[in-house]
Order: sequence, then structure tokens, then C-alpha cells
Amino acid sequence: MHYIEGHKAIELANKIFGFNGWSSSIVEMTTDFVDELNGRYHVGICCRVRVTLQCGAFHEDIGYGSGDNVCP
Repeated sequence: MHYIEGHKAIELANKIFGFNGWSSSIVEMTTDFVDELNGRYHVGICCRVRVTLQCGAFHEDIGYGSGDNVCP
């Protein structure tokens, strides 16, 4: 599985398409699980994101993130 940090993806998109040449939006976000143990939380989130170019072309994809041992 490949991973790119968010700020790097934004920097790359700005370089390729221009600052106002693209946009992104969250289409759907689903909580997979939330577990609490001794005041700490473990969570998993699935997210579908759409990247749209200025011309109207778009691509959607799914990402998954988790947080472990997080305090509120």
C-alpha cells in the first residue's frame, strides 16, 4: 500500500494543475469502529474523496485512517 502525506498531495496538485485548477471534497465518511479502554480511544474511519479538475473531470477513491491510544 502506498501513502502520501496530505500536504505533499496538495503541493503536487497545485504544481500540476495550478492553485485554482482543482478542488477536493469528502463524498462519504464512515466510522468503522470506536473502542474505549481506560479513557483512551481507538478509532477507524473510511472516507471516499472526490478530486475535481477545473474542466469538470473528477476521480473518486477511498482511504482509511485509524487513531490508536488517543485521549479526548
